[in-house]
Formats: sequence, C-alpha cells, structure tokens
Amino acid sequence: MKNHLFIGLGGQGGRTLAEIRKVMRQRENDTNDLRAARVNWDFLAIDSSMDVRKEKRAWTYFGEDLSLRQEDWLPLGSLSPADVDILAARKDVAPWIGNREQMKAFLAKMKVEGANQRRRFGRLLFAHNADKIRTGIFTQKVNGLAMRQGATNDCCFHVFASLAGGTGSGCIVDLVTAIRDRYPNSSMVGGYPIFVYIYATHDDAGSADVGYFYQNQFAALRDLNALMCSSLPTNLLGTDMDGRLYDGSEPIAQLLITTSLSHSNAKVALPRQISTVAESCFERIFALAAGNMNAACQQSVTGQDVIAAFPGEPLVCAERSYRFAGIGMRRWEVPHARIEELLALDCLEYSLKQALYNNWDLAKGFVDTLPEMSATESKVRIDRLCACAERTLATKTVAPELASRFALETGELLAGVLSDSKRCKDITRIQSEIKAHYEKTFLERGALTHFETLKLGIKDRVQDTIREIDQLITDAWLDSVSPLALGHISSLLDSLVLRLRAGLQNATTSEPSPSDGSPPQSSIERTCVARAREWQKLTTLSRWVGKMSALLRAECDDRTAICIAGIQTECRALDNAFVTALLEDLQTLQVRYGSALGVLKSLLEETAKDARTIADDLRSLNQGAGANKYEFDQKALDEYRKQFRTGREVQTNCGHRMRLALRACIPGKPLSTLDTVSKNPADNEDLEEALRMTAMASARMTQQQMEAKGLAPNLLGDSLLDRLQDRFASNPQALQAELSEFVNLATSNLHWTGNHIQPSNILGTNVGVSSMPRRLFVLGLPAHPFSATLRAAFEGCRNAGDNFIYDIYSHNDPAQLRLLLVDYWMAARFSTVVNELSVTYVAVEKKHDAATLYFCNIDPSGEAGARVPILLPSVQEMRERFAAELWLGQHPQLKVIEAQAGKVVLVEDLPHGKETTDLGTSPEQAVDQADFTKMFKVHCVLSDALQARFGKNRQTWLLDVLKAESERVEKDCGIPSDEFRSWEVRRQQLIKLQH
Repeated sequence: MKNHLFIGLGGQGGRTLAEIRKVMRQRENDTNDLRAARVNWDFLAIDSSMDVRKEKRAWTYFGEDLSLRQEDWLPLGSLSPADVDILAARKDVAPWIGNREQMKAFLAKMKVEGANQRRRFGRLLFAHNADKIRTGIFTQKVNGLAMRQGATNDCCFHVFASLAGGTGSGCIVDLVTAIRDRYPNSSMVGGYPIFVYIYATHDDAGSADVGYFYQNQFAALRDLNALMCSSLPTNLLGTDMDGRLYDGSEPIAQLLITTSLSHSNAKVALPRQISTVAESCFERIFALAAGNMNAACQQSVTGQDVIAAFPGEPLVCAERSYRFAGIGMRRWEVPHARIEELLALDCLEYSLKQALYNNWDLAKGFVDTLPEMSATESKVRIDRLCACAERTLATKTVAPELASRFALETGELLAGVLSDSKRCKDITRIQSEIKAHYEKTFLERGALTHFETLKLGIKDRVQDTIREIDQLITDAWLDSVSPLALGHISSLLDSLVLRLRAGLQNATTSEPSPSDGSPPQSSIERTCVARAREWQKLTTLSRWVGKMSALLRAECDDRTAICIAGIQTECRALDNAFVTALLEDLQTLQVRYGSALGVLKSLLEETAKDARTIADDLRSLNQGAGANKYEFDQKALDEYRKQFRTGREVQTNCGHRMRLALRACIPGKPLSTLDTVSKNPADNEDLEEALRMTAMASARMTQQQMEAKGLAPNLLGDSLLDRLQDRFASNPQALQAELSEFVNLATSNLHWTGNHIQPSNILGTNVGVSSMPRRLFVLGLPAHPFSATLRAAFEGCRNAGDNFIYDIYSHNDPAQLRLLLVDYWMAARFSTVVNELSVTYVAVEKKHDAATLYFCNIDPSGEAGARVPILLPSVQEMRERFAAELWLGQHPQLKVIEAQAGKVVLVEDLPHGKETTDLGTSPEQAVDQADFTKMFKVHCVLSDALQARFGKNRQTWLLDVLKAESERVEKDCGIPSDEFRSWEVRRQQLIKLQH
C-alpha cells in the first residue's frame, strides 16, 4: 500500500480529511518517514455543500493553514425541478429514480442547500456529477499518484462518510462501485483495496434530524451489507456507463463503523470519533509502512483476515468473514503537544485578560475583572480625548483668524474713507461699506457664504476627528508599558460625550428679547445709534478739529466688533453642529468597541475553557475507557504554570505580542474595526488562529527563557521510555500491571450486543470459525533499550483464551507508545447501532411513510424492502421458512428433502456421492426440534440446488410451482380456509428464494 487516496464524502467526511491533515502535522516525523519510504497520498472532498470548506478553524492548527487545495474540492452543485426529468431520461438514472414528482416537489418547495438529508437526492447529485467525479478520482488523483517519482501503480482508497445525511449515505454505494468497476483488482499488493469508514448513531441526532436521520443510516448499512455480499446489482453512474449493472467482487476490504457509544458503553462525542478515525487511519498506514509486523497482524490491519467462504448471512449467499469492524486508538505518551497547547493557551488567556481588563493581582496574575480607573489616569485620558475632539472647533481655530483678518481689512477700509472727503461726510457710509464688505467682499465671497461652505465640511471634520480619537485609543491600548484596558474604553467615551455635551449646552450666548417684541440690540449697536445722533449735531468747527474722524474711527471699530461677533456666532453654530454630529458618531464608535469587547471576551471564554479541558485531562491522566494515558511531571507543570501566572514581566511581554498580532489582523485600521470580525465568522476564525499562532510562539519562547534562567525544567523534551525505565526498572511486576491496565482500557467506538449468536451456532462446532469479536492490537514502540522489556510485558498481557491478534512495530517518536485497536465482526448485525436503527426504520415501514421510504432509499428495490437482510430472521420467521423449505425441498425436480419411513433427511450432492443429515421423524417434528445449524444448512443446500438446476430460470420455475400449489389449495380447501391461510405464510417465505 504505497499510494493512498483519502476521500471525504459529505460534511463529516470533509471534517475527517481536515483531522487527518492535523494528525500528519502533529506527527510530522512519522509523516516525513512515510515520504522517505515513498508512500504517497492525496485528498479529495466531495460534498453538496461548501460549509465545511468555510470552517477555517477545522483547517488550521495553531495558526498553520492546513486547507486543501482548490483542486482537492469537488462540489456537487445543485439541481432544479427541470433537471430531474433530464436526468431521468438517462439510462444510468432511469432504473432507480422512481417517483420523479416527489423529487421535483421537494426541489420546488424550498431552496435546497446540500443534499438536505435526502439520500436518494444525494444519489441524484452524484449521478449529475458522475463524469466529473470519475475524472477527478481516476485521472487527476489516482493517475497523479502513480506519476510521482518512485511511485507504484496501485492505490488504497480510504472513504469517510456519515450515513445520517444525504450526501454521504446517498453517494457511498456509487462511489465504491465506480472505483471497483474501474479497478477490479482488490488485492493489497499491487491492487486497489477500499476501506470505508462510516459514522453512525441511533441516539444523538438532536436538531440535526430533519426527518431522515436514522432511516438513512439503516438503509445505507443494509445496502453496504448487500454490496459486500455481492447481492446489490446497482446501476453504475456516468453517461458512458449506459446503465449497466455493477458486477464486481469484493468491493470493500473492510467496513469500519464508528458510533456515539463505545464497546465499553461510554458516550463518544462526534469530534472525538472523527479524531479517532483520523489517527487510526494514519496509524494503520504507518504501521504497515514500518514493515515489521507478523503476517497475521498485517492481514488483520489490511482487512485480509478472512476465513474460507461459508454459509452465513445473507443466508442465500456465501459471506466473507470479518469485513465489519470498529476501531479505537490509545496512546501512552509524554504529551508534548498537549502540554505545548496548554502553555500556549495560558499565554493567550492571560494576554486576553490584560487586553480586556489590565488588572494585575499578585497571586493570580492578570484577572478577568475590570478595576476602577484612578481619577488621575481617568482625567489624563479624558483630557487627551477632549483635546482631540476640541482641536478643530471653529471658535478656537477659525474665529480668531477671521476676526484678525476682518479687523485688518476694515482698518484699511477706514483709511480709505478718511482719505476721501466725499466718503467721510456721512457716517452711514462707513456702516454700509463695512456691512457690504462683510457680506460680499470678505474672503472674496462674503462671510455668510464662507460659513455655508464650512458647514458642508462638518461631516468630513467629524470623520477625521473620529479617526483621530480611534487611533488615540488604539495607541493607548497598544502601549507596551501601561496599556489601556479595552473594558475601560466605553466609560472613557461616556465621559467624553458628557463633557462635549456640556460644552454644547453652553456654546450659544444671546441676550433676552425686549418685552415689546422688537429685535434685540447689543450694547454696541445701541452705542452706534447714539453716535449717529451725535453725528447729526457736529458743527463745521468740530469736524475740522478731528471730532468727525474720531467718530468715524469709533463707528468703524464698533461695526467691526459687531461683524466679529457675528463671526463668533457663526463659529459657535458650526461648533454646535460639529459636536452634535460628533456625539452621534461617538455613540456608533462606542457600539463598535462594545462589539470588539464581545469578540475578545468570547475568545477568552473559549481559550479558558480549552485550557481547563487540557489541564484537567492531563491532571486526571485521562484513565477512562478508550482515553490516552499521560506520563509526565504534573508537579513541574503546575509549578511552571504558577511561575508564569505570577510573572508580570513575562505575561506583559506575551500580552504585548498578542496585541500586536491582533492589530496585524486589521492592518492600517484602528482597534474599533474588530467589530467587523464579530459580523464575519471567517474573519473571526482568522483572528483566533492568528492569536493562537502568536501564543504558541510566545509559549515556546517563554519556556526557553525560563529554562535558560533556571526557573523551570524542560517540559517539552522528555522521552517516555526514559521515564518508564526510571519508574519500573526495579519493579517489572508494576510495569506489567500498568501495561495490562492500559491494554484492557482500550476500546473501539462501536458498541455490540452481548447476546449475539456465534458462528458455531449457525455453522456447527467443527467449521473452524472463531468466536466474535476478534480483536487486533498493534503496539507501536519507540526504539529504546527499554523497548525489549515493554515488548515482553505486552506479550504477557494476553490471557489464555483471549480471542485477539497482536503484534508490535517500531517507530521513532520517543514520546509515544501507540495502541491501535480493531474489533472484527462476521456481520454488521452484531453492532448495537444496527439493531437500534432497524427499529426506527421498521416503524416507518409499518406506517407506509412514502416520503421517508422514498428519500432514505437509493432505488425502488430498497424502498420495497427487497434487500438481503442485514439482521437474522426472528425465531418464528426461521421456523416458518424452515417449514416452507422442507415442503419445497421434496419437489420431484429438487429432492433435497426425503421424508419416508418415519424419517426426514437432508440430501446433499457432493463430489464423492450423496450425503444425508437427519432432520427429524416428520416435517412437523423437524420444525419443532430444529436448531440454527440445521435450519441454516437446509436453507443453503436448497438455495444452491435451485441455482444449480435452474440458474437464471429459478425465479420463473419457483413462481410456477407456487402458483400451481396456490390453485390446488384454493380448489381443495377454499380461500377462507385455515389451510389456505397457512399456505399464504409458507408461500411468502418461499418467494424470498427467487432472489
């Protein structure tokens, strides 16, 4: 198995591919060893929805992008009601599409995203894209692998799918048959074996169930069982297939089922199942590539652990044994990766606390409560914000400049008046000229026009001010010495708003209106009125002695002051408008900072939760069934974390790096733009991964610095076998006990029934078939002088009579001891999930739920229940069938049952002659006393005889026999008779033999 293609069908299939890429990244040395051994691999995700592709967190490992390439995704697209009729006209689709109106009605009534849990619709999507899928797999992937340097001309397919949805359950059969049709050779050496990993559950659909969740799974399992038993002649899909039937053999090397309930009856969450499947798949490949397992173990790992064909399920056909399995993975390790993740999460957690609250506690480090800001700090920060907001106020900038300029220009105007004898004769002349200058000439267009233009620029001024305030806050938050807590920003903006609003209330001053309703007059204007009266009293003499010039100067000054007051009023109006608009935008800015606060609070919550999970996991050594076992110095880890938690300098440095990394996620933008992250899940995931990558680098740097200073041991470089050798060198019994416990707690994610029938119950005790389940343990040991001791201890874990295969292979990771577990079954019916799902499916059958039966099956035969059974018949059904077969077996053209002289025997034609088996003294007594072995044997001999004597005509012959007997019983006994009713039961059992 040199070349491997990992195919993810549907959402959970895609998530499994992401997890495999993480396993390859975490086990980078093993991955490189595989490359050195010229083992090649590729990935292909086939899905009707792109949701999983958009889950960035699924495709990153502490900031490292592990996404698939564009060409590794094969979207199935969508269909319209009109497409149904077009596809139904194809020869590969017409035989199975069934009720087209039901399909079109589904497509017409809703916007369909993905396969929407409709299994037959999932198959229709596959048919629509069959040519593209075949090209993608065969031409682009398989041929591409074979063309790599040093590659071999073979390929092992690993197919991952959930059976609950529509894509995985609807496409799995067609994907397998397409591959096997193209590559008939299923050999592990030089061939194209197919391993199928499926997720199934009967107890935890929750909101995921849209009406087909459980029924899809049972129908898909039943189809896969029939396919593996060569009893599912399904149409091959593709325009060049011309509707022909699949007729290949051994399509699936092994069907590995993972469920939400382990064999030890423990609940297993779906993410844990996915990680187990991913790691087990990789371990299978790596263990085989290591090349030092015994032959029996290699056969078990590759699904070749198959005894000779024998009569079993599906009762009519021979079945290959041990094709169904549950898998598990357990490690005994120095958890370097987990410890490193924990230290990184610590860095991120405390960095976020500083960014949010900046509240230092001597015993706890940075804590997640917001301290009260000191009055001094509050005043300084608010003053800076106010200064930023008030820096462009017109009363502070525009008004002084315009007043000075206007006074200068009116002074020049006065000089002109005084030099012109005609202009200075009337004091009203200078009044009108100053007014005209103010309204028309000043600033080349008049003051009022100028202020109208300034009003139009208020929006831009507000935006500039908001940006400046935002940047000021961002810089304060990024400060490396005394950063502003994000939690304090809202209160600072509140204080800024209050101060600006207070200034706004006092911005306009005006005198009260006169009681008579006349326009208000300022004191300057009243002075000017009085001066006008005085001007009328001037004599020629007083004019010549300078009284006139003095009055004109005074009038000019006062009229200039009145205009300058107007400038001040206009500037105050501008400021009012500016501050009012600014207050509105500050409220928006405050909301955005609230969203940014929510983003980081949510991230802190998730980070703290993840850290607690890993810490608890490590502290408890995770000794539960199926869990990993950790070997490390808990005391040293706790002491290191305590030193980090109480080390203000290291935490402050980590916090500053984290804030810079966060700032880099919004390049060139202020901190408030984090609110856009909260509205975009993809950006949120980018942010989280960027911070985790920074936290990982900080954790490694901090660990190295603290180790160099002698403040902490090296937590990330221990060898597992060094530690085990130190612990058990003088106590091999303790090692044996602990290793036995490690092995005994290993579990597969597949619960099985405890009262199942063993092969010996069906085949007899002398057929050489072992009891079930059969277990495979593959132990991966690192190369080390202590490995020989561990090997001997592992071999000592096997108790007498245990039905398992085991072996050991060597690897180069000094931190891990790995245990791959596979539970093998003769038939899928031994799994609890299959039995439980059958109950749900049968309930639908009994209700004749047409919509559910249509969509959860991939063709009319499945809809009608015409599949080989995945479950054993009930005892009553077995005896009814046995009675019917005893009757048919006596037919003159068969004669496999002879009943005479008080004895009923089964007659088999063997190469050396006829051989008989006693069944009883009469057919009735044989039925009453029959055991499983006899009933199955009669069934198989009769089925073989039908096939041998009538071949393709067996169906016609059988129906003719049944019709003739029906007519006889009707004629002799009548339809209402008990005899006819008994015959109906017998006939129903015999009809099944035609398949």
